[in-house]
Amino acid sequence: LDPVNQTLYLNVVGNNTLDRDGTAGNNGITSLRVTVICVSTTWGTIEHPVTVVVTDLNDNAPQFHPDSYFVEVNELTPVGITILDGFSVTDLDGTNEIQFKIVENEDDPVADEFFTIPLPKTGAIVVARQLDFDSMAPPRQYHLKVEAWDTSDEQDPSKNTAHTIVTVNITDGDDLGPLFEPCCDPVTYTANVTEKTEPALQNPIPVSPNNITAVDQDKNIQPEEERPNIVYSFFTGSPSVYREYFSIDNRTGDIHLRRAVNREEYQTFNIVIKAEQDRNDPKPAYAKLLITV
Repeated sequence: LDPVNQTLYLNVVGNNTLDRDGTAGNNGITSLRVTVICVSTTWGTIEHPVTVVVTDLNDNAPQFHPDSYFVEVNELTPVGITILDGFSVTDLDGTNEIQFKIVENEDDPVADEFFTIPLPKTGAIVVARQLDFDSMAPPRQYHLKVEAWDTSDEQDPSKNTAHTIVTVNITDGDDLGPLFEPCCDPVTYTANVTEKTEPALQNPIPVSPNNITAVDQDKNIQPEEERPNIVYSFFTGSPSVYREYFSIDNRTGDIHLRRAVNREEYQTFNIVIKAEQDRNDPKPAYAKLLITV
C-alpha cells in the first residue's frame, strides 16, 4: 500500500505468481481480501475491507482424458458414419470453448484423408473416404492426430492447443467373393474316368491339379462364426446330359460319378462349376472342369 498516493499494489515475492486456476494440490486464488486502515486526527482509525477479484487469463492448454484413444471400425462402414462421438477434455481456464480438428500426423501422413471432424465443437470423428481392409498392410491401422484448442477463433494467437492420438483399427468386411485355387482366374480342373466303370469304384473322382477348392478372400472376418461358408454347384455344361452322369458335393466340391459312361456315346464333359457364399451377397466365382472318358 502506498499511503501517500492511496494506491494498492500486488506484492509478488520471488518466483510466486498469482494463479487463479491452480495446479495439483493448489486450488488457485479467485479473490483476495485485505483491510486498509486509515488513521485520521479528526475521525480516528477507520478500517476499510477491500476485495480484490482475480480475473481469468487464458494461460492453460486443454487436457485430454485419457491421453490416447482406440476405436475399431469395419471396412464396410459407410462414408459419413460417426466412429467416435467426441472427447473428454478439461481446461483449467474453465470458461473456454474447446474445439477440435484432425491435423497431419507425420507418422501416418495418409490417415487424415480417411476421417474428418465436420463439427469442431463436438469433436465427433466421421468416415470421410471408403475404407479398404484388403489394400492395407498389417496391422491395418490409422493413427489420427487430433488437436484441441481453447478459443472461439482458431486464428487467435492467444489460443492454447493440446494433441491426442486416435488409433483406428480397421477390421475385415464381407466385400470379396470366393476364389478358386490354385490361383488364377480362370481356373481349369481336369479329371479322367474309365468307361463302363461302376461309380462306387471311382468316387470321389480324383481332380487335377488339386481337389476343387474355393476360399473366401475375406479371411479375417471376426468373429469366425460370421464368416460365410462356400457352397459348390454345377452352373452349366455340355453335353446337356452331364447332370445324369456327374454330381458335386455342395460342401466339399468333390465330384461323383452317378452312372457308368459309355465312351462310344461321350468322350468328354465340359462343366462350369460355381462357388458362392451361403449368406449376404453370394459373390459367385466360376471354374472349368474338363472330364475325359
